[in-house]
Amino acid sequence: MNKALIPQQQRSIEKKEKIIEAGIQLMKEKGYYNVTTTEITNLAGVSTGICYRYFNNKLDILTAALTSIIDNTFHPLTEQLIKMSSPISVQAFTSFIKVLLDQLCTMHESLGILHNDLEALQHSEPVIAKFLYEIEAKLLMQFSDIFTKSEVEIRHPNEKIYITYNLIEGFCHKKIFHHTNSVDINILYKETINTIIFLIFSDRGRIP
Repeated sequence: MNKALIPQQQRSIEKKEKIIEAGIQLMKEKGYYNVTTTEITNLAGVSTGICYRYFNNKLDILTAALTSIIDNTFHPLTEQLIKMSSPISVQAFTSFIKVLLDQLCTMHESLGILHNDLEALQHSEPVIAKFLYEIEAKLLMQFSDIFTKSEVEIRHPNEKIYITYNLIEGFCHKKIFHHTNSVDINILYKETINTIIFLIFSDRGRIP
């Protein structure tokens, strides 16, 4: 590789990252629909031409930003799960689920106004619907592979991990966005964890 190209390539990466960071910051604060590409480029300190060199439109910036958020949130967690001794114990997995719930709640909350816009975009933009589906499928496959390698025998693992994923999503949405007096969030937290543990470990009679 030509060493003279390295600084230029590094600057290119930095510009792209600045656009992504500016885009997600503005979308969190104002929502996807209320942000323009010009506002993003101004905050990133780049020209509109530079922006379109990396991204076709605002939707491209959003998907790049979401990919970064998902990678930074889930990859450290899946690495933690992979490193657990085999077979995974109830106690170790319970601790993992608590960390997962807490970090995902933080992620959901950090999205701000953008979170609600994503729900709408999922129905109106096939690109976003496909992207979110692929993210979900990838995460479910990762978790399924981890359990297979860890010698935890689960009947219908894909279906149970899918239920687990939706339980976690449901808890995060309830805690962050759907406040009601009918549900005690602390009890819901404990029952969500208990239900997940039962789903994963009951087949082997490993529930204490």
